[in-house]
Amino acid sequence: MSLVLATLEYRSDVDGLRAVAVLPVLLFHAGFAGLSGGYVGVDVFFVISGFLITSILQAELEAGKFSIVRFYERRVRRLAPSLAVPAGKRAQSMVQWWSFLRVGGEARGSGVRSDRDVDL
Repeated sequence: MSLVLATLEYRSDVDGLRAVAVLPVLLFHAGFAGLSGGYVGVDVFFVISGFLITSILQAELEAGKFSIVRFYERRVRRLAPSLAVPAGKRAQSMVQWWSFLRVGGEARGSGVRSDRDVDL
């Protein structure tokens, strides 16, 4: 963690906004009638994220420590773990689907040909 990030103080008001923002999302997904505005909570989260990122960038620029490479490195370090799980599940489902087509297609005669069916 850089020196600039370590000097940013904890903001309890921002945590409070995050708690309030999650309520419409949870209530929407819970299916409460008349609460179709779950997207508002997501919008508030985007605004909070923009505020925090802008605060960090401003502090780095003022300290003369800004680096675009470090900026994107922090984004990747934060988002990559969350991306790894769905990407892994997607790869797994693609392998399973491919296996189903190769084995199931030949067994049922569905017209799916494999490389062993090529006429020479």
